[in-house]
Amino acid sequence: MNIRVKRVLPFLILVMFFTLGLSPRPRAIDNLQTQEILIRSIVEEFFQRIESAYAFEDLGGLMFLLDNNFDERNRFKLVLDEYLKSVSYPHIHFVIDMVVSDKDRLSVTVHWYKNATTTSGVEIRMRGLTQLVLVRRPEGLKIIRIKRENPFF
Repeated sequence: MNIRVKRVLPFLILVMFFTLGLSPRPRAIDNLQTQEILIRSIVEEFFQRIESAYAFEDLGGLMFLLDNNFDERNRFKLVLDEYLKSVSYPHIHFVIDMVVSDKDRLSVTVHWYKNATTTSGVEIRMRGLTQLVLVRRPEGLKIIRIKRENPFF
């Protein structure tokens, strides 16, 4: 075979593969990215449930999202109940900054924005940054720890 043909042959084979649509295709999303997207969507849905329960002043719904092993769970319930009774139209919104997964736990860093009206008519606006540690349970995600600022009351 002549030297020119040896140099041109690989190029011609590549052109043929691309023309026939047989080129190697990169994966659109690999398994790790797929898992991260799935975890992120589950976490987003979890925070939407918190926002909804908070807006409806649903103490039972909020407590359902708190793990039984949460430190001072009973105190949390009492303080949250007192807070919800002292305000009207509570609203909380979370912006997820980062999700780190480790086995059955998720560490979620969020910015939160909260407003409500006190019983005396004063509007309260607050915002902050917090980290919630979530644990995976058969019934779904649960808050097991709140680090930094508590956004709920």
